[in-house]
Amino acid sequence: MFCMIFLITLTSAESNLGTFKQNDCIDLKQTCDNCTYINISSITYPNSTQIILNKQMTKEGIDYIYSLCNTSTLGIYKYTTFGDKDGTTKTEVITFTITYSGNDLDTQKAILYLGLIAILTFLFILVISSIPKLPSSDVVDEEGIILGINNLKYLRPILWGIAWILLLGIMFVTSNISIAYLPTAMFGDFFFLIYRIMFLLTLPMVIIWFVYIIIKLFRDKEMKKMIERGVEMRSTL
Repeated sequence: MFCMIFLITLTSAESNLGTFKQNDCIDLKQTCDNCTYINISSITYPNSTQIILNKQMTKEGIDYIYSLCNTSTLGIYKYTTFGDKDGTTKTEVITFTITYSGNDLDTQKAILYLGLIAILTFLFILVISSIPKLPSSDVVDEEGIILGINNLKYLRPILWGIAWILLLGIMFVTSNISIAYLPTAMFGDFFFLIYRIMFLLTLPMVIIWFVYIIIKLFRDKEMKKMIERGVEMRSTL
C-alpha cells in the first residue's frame, strides 16, 4: 500500500497521456499548431521491449494521432515522436499507464483503501490479542481436579476462525487493489496467489475446526455427567 502512494506521487509529477484499461485500443496523441508532420518513431513497453515504428501520425486539426491496440501488458509505456515544430525537427517522449481497470488511484481513493485495510488489520490484531486472555481449560483446583466445565474456552477456536476470515479479507482487498490500480502485475499476482492458497485451505480447515468443536462438546458433556455423579476427573493440561 505504501508503494502505491509512492507510485501515485511519482506519476502525478510526470506529464503523461493518462491511464487506460488493459487490452483497449488507445489513441496516442501529440499536439502541434505549426507542424506540417509528426511521426511516431518508437514505443517502449513496460518490460523494456522497444518497437521501432517510424510511421506518420494522422492529423486531426492540431492533434496528431496514432492508434495502438497492443496493450495487454500492465505498466508504464512511453512513445517517442518527432516533427518540424517551429521549422526545426524536435522530439518528445510521452508516457501513459495501462492498468487492469483503467482508473487512476488518486489520493482520495488511496486514503479510502488504506483506511479499509487499516480497519481490517486493527480488527485482526484485536482478535489475535484477545485469544490468550481467554481460558483454555476447565475450572480445576490446586491438585488439578476438574471442578466444572468452562464454556468460555470455546471462544478461542471461534476467535481463531474470525481471525482467519479477517486475514483472508485483508489479502483479498490488497490483491484486488494492487491488480486494479498498480502499473505492474507483480504485487497483485503475489497477493492474489496468497489469497488463493488461503482460500483453498479454508474448506479443510473449517471441517477440522467443526469436528474439533463437536468432539470437545461431546467430551465435556460426558465429563459433566461424571462430575455430577461424584467422579473425580483430573485435568490433562
